[in-house]
Amino acid sequence: MQGHAFWQVEDGAIVGRQDPAETNDSWLFSEAEWSDFDLELDYKITRNCNSGVAIRMPRERAGSPDMLGYEVQISDLPALKLTGSLLHHIQSETNNVQKADEWNHLSVTCENDHFLIYLNGLKVMDTRVKGSKKGRIGMQVPKGEAFTKQVVRFRNIRVKELETGQR
Repeated sequence: MQGHAFWQVEDGAIVGRQDPAETNDSWLFSEAEWSDFDLELDYKITRNCNSGVAIRMPRERAGSPDMLGYEVQISDLPALKLTGSLLHHIQSETNNVQKADEWNHLSVTCENDHFLIYLNGLKVMDTRVKGSKKGRIGMQVPKGEAFTKQVVRFRNIRVKELETGQR
């Protein structure tokens, strides 16, 4: 874990709530690291939201996954970039509308420098980005007064390691 948030399991989902005293984004990271993989998960979040999924965040580093690895943005606020964007790398331009207060399905495939992202079965991103090649996966609870009442839920998290050249 990086930063402090209130994490617990409710009805089979990992649920995150902000600690208002925390001045940084909070992340719940996996122990394992992956290079090339398929990640599937469901998330539920409120309207006017901000969260994200860290990918390839190096274990030996602390700081922002969007700068040290990657962050697949979860947001319906254009100023924060929309869902499916690789925050601070590439902005998603299409099919990036999520359902507020309902379960959404996110699929991320990373193979070498190729990133393929689907939201609710629709392609959001198909791009190549040079950067971190291996790291942890994480879930975010953001800092900031605008998100103090936000609750983010993640469930059905599955990671399948890919062999090089599998796709």
